[in-house]
Amino acid sequence: MAVLVWDDAGNRFYETGIEAGVLYPIDGSGDYPLGVAWNGLISVTESPSGAEPTALYADNIKYLTLVSAEEFACTIEAYTYPDEFGLCDGTVAPVIGTFLGQQLRTIFGLVFQTKIGNDVAGDALGYK
Repeated sequence: MAVLVWDDAGNRFYETGIEAGVLYPIDGSGDYPLGVAWNGLISVTESPSGAEPTALYADNIKYLTLVSAEEFACTIEAYTYPDEFGLCDGTVAPVIGTFLGQQLRTIFGLVFQTKIGNDVAGDALGYK
């Protein structure tokens, strides 16, 4: 029989939150040029949807399970955002000092890292 161990030193991990984020807005050619540092990023909550199984039966016998496509979604919380994110959010500035919202949004990439720690090394364990 296997021996179960609780509260083993060094095996209690945690994340302290987002340490840094980089925004990659797409350009006209479909490439992601140099990234832009995102100061003021608080959290990114990932919430994928889909991937639901559908069982198919014939003569009361299950013969296939189809899985729907999974779609990625997330919520970004930030105190502020880089100017380049305005186009990604559908905000344009036709003239200086004027902003129009609810415009076409552009695709972007987002990379972020969180600091991880454990009960032995503290916050210095590394990044995820």
